[in-house]
Amino acid sequence: MGEKLAFDSVIPFPLAIGVVAALAVGCVAAYVATARHRVSPAAQVALILFRLVALSAVALLLLRPAWLAEETIREKLGLVLLADASKSMSIRDGDGGRSRAEVAAAILRLCGPQRRLLAQKYHFSEYQFDRSISDLAPNAYKADGDVTAIGDALALSRRQVTVGNVAGAVLLTDGANNFGRDPDVVARDFGSRKIPIYPVVIGKSEIGEAIKDVKVTSLDLGASAFARSVVPVTADLRFVYCDGEKVKVSLRVDEKTVEKKVLTVKGPDARQRVAFDFVPDTPGSRKITVDAKPVKGEIITTNNSISSYLHVLTGGLKVLYIDRPRSEFKFLRQAFAEGKDIQLTVVATLGEAVERPKTRQEWKRFDAVLVGDVPSSVFSLSQLRNLERAVSQNGIGFGMIAGTRNFSAGGYARSPVAKLLPVTLGGETPFRGEYRLRFTPGGLGHFMVRLDSDPDANRKAWAEVRPLSGGIAFSGTKPGAHVLAYGPDNQPILVVQQYGKGRTMAFAADTTWRWAFAEKDTKKFHRRFWRQALLWLGDKEGLGRANVWVGLQSLRVIKGEQMDIRAHVEDSLGRDVPDAKVKGKVVLPGGKTVPVVFRFSEDQYVCSYRPATAGDYQIRVSAYGLDGAPLGDDMVKFLAYVPEVELERPAANPEAMKRLAALSGGRLYTAETAGELFKELALRDASIEIKRTEPQPIWSGRWVLYVFLAALTLEWIVRKLNRLV
Repeated sequence: MGEKLAFDSVIPFPLAIGVVAALAVGCVAAYVATARHRVSPAAQVALILFRLVALSAVALLLLRPAWLAEETIREKLGLVLLADASKSMSIRDGDGGRSRAEVAAAILRLCGPQRRLLAQKYHFSEYQFDRSISDLAPNAYKADGDVTAIGDALALSRRQVTVGNVAGAVLLTDGANNFGRDPDVVARDFGSRKIPIYPVVIGKSEIGEAIKDVKVTSLDLGASAFARSVVPVTADLRFVYCDGEKVKVSLRVDEKTVEKKVLTVKGPDARQRVAFDFVPDTPGSRKITVDAKPVKGEIITTNNSISSYLHVLTGGLKVLYIDRPRSEFKFLRQAFAEGKDIQLTVVATLGEAVERPKTRQEWKRFDAVLVGDVPSSVFSLSQLRNLERAVSQNGIGFGMIAGTRNFSAGGYARSPVAKLLPVTLGGETPFRGEYRLRFTPGGLGHFMVRLDSDPDANRKAWAEVRPLSGGIAFSGTKPGAHVLAYGPDNQPILVVQQYGKGRTMAFAADTTWRWAFAEKDTKKFHRRFWRQALLWLGDKEGLGRANVWVGLQSLRVIKGEQMDIRAHVEDSLGRDVPDAKVKGKVVLPGGKTVPVVFRFSEDQYVCSYRPATAGDYQIRVSAYGLDGAPLGDDMVKFLAYVPEVELERPAANPEAMKRLAALSGGRLYTAETAGELFKELALRDASIEIKRTEPQPIWSGRWVLYVFLAALTLEWIVRKLNRLV
């Protein structure tokens, strides 16, 4: 150990010396010039001495001298271990069907003695990682992370090491990076810092046909349904290298299996759709899961199921049907009456004025309005204006069925109804003859025309119903409208569109009664089509509402994405309550609750929320009047999920890890040679010689202040005694 004097001057050192010297010379000269005839020589010397002592204290503060004590010490090096905890580590391609995570855990367990020795020799830190890093707990280590961020994990782990030097980073992984910064860039940075990376690659890089995979890719069931009505559930499945396999697929409702089917796979990369039906008995949120049983040899099983929620509603759909007595009216009325979930109001007119509804508030009490063969003259202009506003602003549905006294022939081309219809009015011409509906590619899968949940059975059902007879040819369809079915000469027959917040339909035929009045038993198809047409017009997600109800865009959302929550509050007459106090909270997957704040906007209360984790959530909403009286409450469940990216490329990537090792100056290892790595690290010198300099400041002690004050005090006393003050 040696010591030397150093200065850390506040101002440049030469300038500081000059300032102190100038002050000293000026002080001495001033005392000599002013006090030599007024005080004794001894007093004069004392005054100069005390002032120089004070200036010396100031000089210490300016120059800030310190003794530098140098010593040589040995410091432990840092060492980092990172274990991959992403989902790809759950792939079972190890010996004996072990998963990659199980192989990694076995390496940690077998190298336990070496790890304990490393903890003694190094500043040793162990982490597990997916999109970030966390402390590794070998007994709780599991592979469930949604991404693999190797570059991010390396960079974060280096910053966690508190010592100045890192000896290396051990990486237990399959090398399948899919998130975050480029691992090669991080490896180059490690190489420039002399920090080698030692990847231990776990998993097979050439799996080929050994990777059999049954994947449920999508689930379609809508967001809501009525209690005691048939709910169709369809799911799409993909089968990779499963040719000839028989796969058991089941539908579970709240973890109870309600239906099973067996699919036969044809081809090395086959896709099939499976359809189920079930009938919910009671209202509430139901968790719907489609699950495919793993085939023999399948190593990726985390994508074999998919779940969502279904909101089962009470009550029924409020429908207003206005028509004149005719065959279509008779059979439609019967079909609607048989639907227990349809609350039907019928207005029959032979040309008499329809008195109600008149106001927009009265129109919006209905979920859907269906107008048959009646002219516009049965309504007042004010009535039709309020109807148009109820559709566009309040979201009720509207449909018009062909006849001889509606569309342009009924005067609707010059009415507000012309704006909301999906077809252009003016110049329609009637046509005759029988024909069958020809559905567009997207039309046959539309909810309205889904007579059966199975696509093949649906086509067969439409082939069984009687042909329609005659209709009207529209002059055109509007931009944004969707033609679901054509008739003869490519004439649009069934056209729908979204109009503002509502949905509208134009049907160019009035002979669907033929479907219910036939030799074959197709009456059920007539009833089902019209029931689903009304459900679609009324918007399924807004059915069966009470005074307070919650609406979501989807009951299956991506984790981390913003979702809108809408709460509707009405009084007993169906009128909006804009000044209600709405309280909401979200119940997280672990049971913890967090509040959400609603604001009133466009006839409803809205708020936004981002689910931070994957899992099952609940949204609970309560509304209160100005007097504090409860108006009602509602609860809906939804599922937050993580899009599957981990298992898209299941093969390990040793080439990427070999490149990582080369860029950083490390070496590549396998699961079989991992033990050698831990032994080599344990045998290495794990410390580094560091010369450390400890400054011991002279100027910062309190004694400097005491000397400064004492010198000024003594100077003042001498000056006082000699009558200089």
